[in-house]
Amino acid sequence: LAVWQRRRGWDLLWRATQRLRSTGGTMPSWWDAVNAVPPPPPTPRRSHPALRLRFKEDPLEQGFRARHASAKLEPVPRGSVPPARAFAIRQLQLMEQGISKEEARQTVEEEWRKRDLENQHHTHKTIKNKTKNVLEQIQEEEERELRNALLRLRAAQNMPE
Repeated sequence: LAVWQRRRGWDLLWRATQRLRSTGGTMPSWWDAVNAVPPPPPTPRRSHPALRLRFKEDPLEQGFRARHASAKLEPVPRGSVPPARAFAIRQLQLMEQGISKEEARQTVEEEWRKRDLENQHHTHKTIKNKTKNVLEQIQEEEERELRNALLRLRAAQNMPE
């Protein structure tokens, strides 16, 4: 790195001075005005790291992630709540109603299992319907091709050669 790059803040005035001295050029007309104004004071560096925000549901969310490593792989649509956060929020709601942490976790786990089973059933039905529609489309195309082939064959047999 060049000397001017090592200096913190890349002091523009210092760089310009060094360049003018090295080339032996004449000082520009604005040089005296720039030198008359003192540079701004340096910005203070942060002596301590930024504080991390902590929420009530953070430990619950970490527990969910520890138990369900595959939850990290689920895609999260933009604007929606990640599964771990939603689980932790629901568990916290139950805990605020007076249920113990472990009972709340078990209750929410059961709710999630039921929801997953419903989603899997719905997804399976949708895939089955889509497959059926695809099969019907293929059969319709085959029927059209067969009709066209038969028409061409009949037309060829009736035509004198």
